[in-house]
Amino acid sequence: MIYEVLLDGKTLYFPNDKEAVICDATLTQALNDAGTFEFTVPCTNPLYSKIENRVSMVQVLKDGNEIFNGQVRECSEVLKGEKEVKCVGELAFLYDSIQPQAKYQNQSPLQFFTNLLTIHNNQVEKEKQFEVGIVTVKDSNDSIYRFTNREDTLTDLREKLCDQLSGYLRIRKKDGIRYLDLVTLENYGKVCAQPIQFGYNLLDFTCGTSGTDIATAVIPLGARLDQSVIDGLDAYTTIESVNDGKDYVFIQNAVDHFGWIRKVIHWDDVTDPDNLKKKAEEWLKSNQYETMTLEITAVDMSMLNADIDTYEVGDVVRTLANPFGMDTRFPLQKKTTYLQSPEKNTVVLSNTLKKTYTQQVTSSVKTLEQSLPQEKSMLQAARDKTTALIKSAMGGYVYKTKRELYIMDTDDPATAQKVWRWNINGLGYSSTGLNGPYGLAMTMDGAIVADLITAGILKDALNKSFWNMKTGEMHITGTFSQTTASGVKSLDIENNQVKFYAWNDNGNYVGSIGAVKDTSSERVGLEVWCDQGDQVTLGCRDRDNPKQIIPVIRIDETTCKEETPYIRNGANGTLFPDNTNGGITIENGLIKNWSICSANGSTSFISGLSWEDGNITSVDRTTVNIKNGLIESWSIETKKYQKAGMGMEYCSRPKESELESTSVVDTQDSITGQKESKED
Repeated sequence: MIYEVLLDGKTLYFPNDKEAVICDATLTQALNDAGTFEFTVPCTNPLYSKIENRVSMVQVLKDGNEIFNGQVRECSEVLKGEKEVKCVGELAFLYDSIQPQAKYQNQSPLQFFTNLLTIHNNQVEKEKQFEVGIVTVKDSNDSIYRFTNREDTLTDLREKLCDQLSGYLRIRKKDGIRYLDLVTLENYGKVCAQPIQFGYNLLDFTCGTSGTDIATAVIPLGARLDQSVIDGLDAYTTIESVNDGKDYVFIQNAVDHFGWIRKVIHWDDVTDPDNLKKKAEEWLKSNQYETMTLEITAVDMSMLNADIDTYEVGDVVRTLANPFGMDTRFPLQKKTTYLQSPEKNTVVLSNTLKKTYTQQVTSSVKTLEQSLPQEKSMLQAARDKTTALIKSAMGGYVYKTKRELYIMDTDDPATAQKVWRWNINGLGYSSTGLNGPYGLAMTMDGAIVADLITAGILKDALNKSFWNMKTGEMHITGTFSQTTASGVKSLDIENNQVKFYAWNDNGNYVGSIGAVKDTSSERVGLEVWCDQGDQVTLGCRDRDNPKQIIPVIRIDETTCKEETPYIRNGANGTLFPDNTNGGITIENGLIKNWSICSANGSTSFISGLSWEDGNITSVDRTTVNIKNGLIESWSIETKKYQKAGMGMEYCSRPKESELESTSVVDTQDSITGQKESKED
């Protein structure tokens, strides 16, 4: 096995070469991490002066095959004639681009992944770009909903795809093209044929499992039985009938090493004693170590025999540990390779290893918390109150069953009223006894039920929506809806629009109000749409009778009319909505026809084709005809007299009256006046 290091394609290190020398070369690789390569280079190396930060590229080859490629990020001269160099892997190129603010909806994981890489590639030079590779992660609905908000691309890939869909990023090169894959752990590496085994290739290990988590014997319990030997206690399927009368299984080596440590494990769906015994034995050997993290120093036997599989990050490795009775398979999460001291190589095997980027996530959360409003006194007072309430508690009874824990105000569950109940499904409080209802509860599906929540800010995990209970500020991402008490929709707020529904007509959609921008003129404004309704009415309330709504303007499919406002002259006149009894007609912004009639529907009215053309007729049959702003003719008739005369000028500032009487008679026949000169 030969390791070689290249700097920009030239040999920086080769074993036993007198000039191409580096020291303390250490390669660290991990799942979903760019990886690092650190070394010290002496000034005698011909490439000593060629190493540049953010410019030089370093490759590590193993038997001629690339196992690392990265960029120099730190290069410092610590002693005269020596430089310490640190490189980061190609995955770190994804730190150099920023994803803009955007919303992605109804996209498959492949589509979202492709969009992120496309944006990255458009922002960086060619040598930092990636081609979309294999994508095997799945979303249950194949439709994801994500936001980006000026994060770097690698952070978005990790948090919005890897974390949420259990995916892993893998760089793969073929025909000189760099591909970025997004795959599940099952698709990442191989099942390594070379095990890690005590007494074979294991030199040292550190176990990350607490001693309290280890059991050397297990009592398995299967499905619940209908009948029980002891009244009041549940009975279960056991293994005595197939295990020489013993209800437990154990591992002798583990007992010899740790002593007897027994644990009860339930398999509620197992009814056959033989199957139950097999599950218990498997659990002792494998399942109980699911949360274990092993940091192992092991000899990679492939260095001695090329036919043996080598350990690679992402591989599934069988691990046998006789002192534990352990025989299980772990994914290889992290690998540290000492190029010049292979006996020091370590691997980390775990199902629950915290990824190296969690520090960045923690930092992001901390930054977010700092950006939120400071803790309010009301919240602190609530905390003080609850602290005092809990600390001052006196009395109470703890009652434990095989599956539940009760904290009660009496020692008998049958009589207790105040009950805290805790089981595998959640924690709840009832003030009416064991059977509830539980007005306060936290359940395993993530739900919180409470009559009162005291908090400074309620927000979702992605900070898309929040409610500041102190200031009343509320931010909702998505759609806000309102319904009546009977469940009929009345209002929606979404996409810059307020949508209205006829709540008293089965919630049928009527119309909307929203912001609008004219792209041709760049003007913005407010738009009112009556999409499904018959008309739009603007009105007000009668100040004398607040219960009465007075429509002012009504718009339907064909007309725009002024609607029955009061003419407040003793409240005797009314402007009607049509040209028969009165109204105003507007065409192209001009008043074309108008008429006014008295409220009692009498013949008294004013009408015309424009403000300067029309006639006036009163209840006593007085008529004035106007044309082009001039009174053309007029007539007056009462029970006592008739009168007619010529016209006079009619304008905004009337001139001296040119009214000339022609006759006065005491009859009811009307006399009309024609236009005459003043001399007549």
